[in-house]
Amino acid sequence: MKEEAMQDVDLNVSNFRVITAAFFGIMAVVMTFFVDSVLYYLGVSEILPIFKSVLLAAVVASIFAALFAGKIFRCDISHKRCIFGWGFFMTIIGLPFYNLGLVMLMYFENPEAYSDAPLYMLFHVYLFTFTTIFILVGLWLAIIAGFLAIYLRKKLAPDIMHSENMNRELPVGKQTKMHESKTPHRHKKD
Repeated sequence: MKEEAMQDVDLNVSNFRVITAAFFGIMAVVMTFFVDSVLYYLGVSEILPIFKSVLLAAVVASIFAALFAGKIFRCDISHKRCIFGWGFFMTIIGLPFYNLGLVMLMYFENPEAYSDAPLYMLFHVYLFTFTTIFILVGLWLAIIAGFLAIYLRKKLAPDIMHSENMNRELPVGKQTKMHESKTPHRHKKD
């Protein structure tokens, strides 16, 4: 039954992993721009490397989306809760890794601020930023990712896969008005 769920959009392993990674990578860039603009408005932008955090978000989201793509696409298309749950869980699992990368970026961006800090202090910075990120945007981001997973599974991936088949030759009886050409084809003259 799980294989039948994947066959409804006629995806193979490489296709749905690439589509999912690209989709969630782009969505991570959009959401990170939104969060960074809010932090810039609040005056916190001096300690955050904004451009690097956007790249980090795209990389982390793409990696976790590729890892969880199989789970998302093995759910039956009619089971929205299952698809939502895997999108939600993917984001909750990916947030600690993004936060670790963000703390490392903050450390390398401002090494003088952390030069005298012992290791446990960096761990406190990690816990503080993780708690802040999770409370401010983490839960909402996970909910949005769940709905995006549903959209990806039910609408976007089938549309992408069916658009690949649009340029194939159809049997004469199966052609629709969309496939009929209104303009005469011009052949190259030798």
